[in-house]
Amino acid sequence: MILKIRRTNLELLFYIALFCEILAMQISLTTLPYKEPLFLGVMKCLRYMGYILVSIKILYTRIEYKEFFLLLFIICMMGVRIPFIGRSTFLAFLFVYGMKGVNYKKLAELMCVWLITGILVTILGGSFGIIENWGYGLESSRPRFSLGYFYPSHAASAIFYAVLLLCYVLRDKLKLWHVIVIVIFDCWQYKKTDSRTGTVLIIAAVLAFYCLKTLKSESKKEKICRVMTWSFLISALISLGGAMFYDDSSPRWLQVNAFVNNRLQLAHRAVNQYGFSLLGQRIEWIGYGGLGHVYQQLRDTYNYVDCSYIKILLDEGVLFWIFMLVGFTIAGRQAAEKKDIYLCTALMFTAVYSIIEPRLCEIGFNPFILMLAVLIDYKGSFITACDRNYTQRQWRIR
Repeated sequence: MILKIRRTNLELLFYIALFCEILAMQISLTTLPYKEPLFLGVMKCLRYMGYILVSIKILYTRIEYKEFFLLLFIICMMGVRIPFIGRSTFLAFLFVYGMKGVNYKKLAELMCVWLITGILVTILGGSFGIIENWGYGLESSRPRFSLGYFYPSHAASAIFYAVLLLCYVLRDKLKLWHVIVIVIFDCWQYKKTDSRTGTVLIIAAVLAFYCLKTLKSESKKEKICRVMTWSFLISALISLGGAMFYDDSSPRWLQVNAFVNNRLQLAHRAVNQYGFSLLGQRIEWIGYGGLGHVYQQLRDTYNYVDCSYIKILLDEGVLFWIFMLVGFTIAGRQAAEKKDIYLCTALMFTAVYSIIEPRLCEIGFNPFILMLAVLIDYKGSFITACDRNYTQRQWRIR
């Protein structure tokens, strides 16, 4: 018996599944699960509902032989790592596998609404006392507030990726008043969270997207896109080089380390202590999140690494690290081939931001993680904003 399901129905199933995952992630980023145990059960139900729905979508999607073998290889690569690091990454990447036939432009518009709504609900809830607004370092020279999130930098990261996605969705329709509103809101969140680097990059990103409107030369766009293609590889090599060659005895290294708020020293210590593994390893990261609220003192010495490239390399292993870098580079190259300078710019800022924040492979933060579907070679199916000639088709399941 052959069951025919329209692409739009499978796409809708994917949207619902992804919404469940993002909603669960957004709840987990707030202070709610730490004060109301009920939310832990809600998050678990949402996540598994999302996993079930996206699995059904994958099973009911017809794929080509080349896609099938690439998909099988990636699933096996992800699956073999479960005994070493757990299953969370494997399950989260079900959404990457399920990108077959999904219109990314439409998906980006939906995710933009979801992420912005989640940010507004969390911040307003934290501001009006509905969600606890935790303070950190209130007696120090750098008092910070979380705005309803678990930690102040979570708020800045959520805002950064939402702004990046909004600029990508609006493209040349980004208006001056949009820029002004975003900059004002960004300055307000900086006053509360004191997340300095994130604040600067948010302003830089929105100004860069606005300036792209003035770029009319197609040849210049093509050259800029080609340079941006290498953003992830360059950012990863800079991060890795800094972590490996950092020297406490060098005044220059100490100046750079002070500028990035001790991130270099922490990355260097983590690399020396844990080393690199092929399939990943379990590391207990000790950070300041929850300090003074969930617990009163650190369980051990602070060792949290903020750099995505180093943290992923240590946690997920060399194999996944290469897989990730190749995937984002291919995604950037395909965007460059289509002269989609807006997507190239979004990926470039994602790459740069990941040097100082560990959110690169978290779907609840980074909506561009789904671009890794290019590794499965979903050509003609993984649709971006520049694909205008895609026609409706049906998917057949035996």
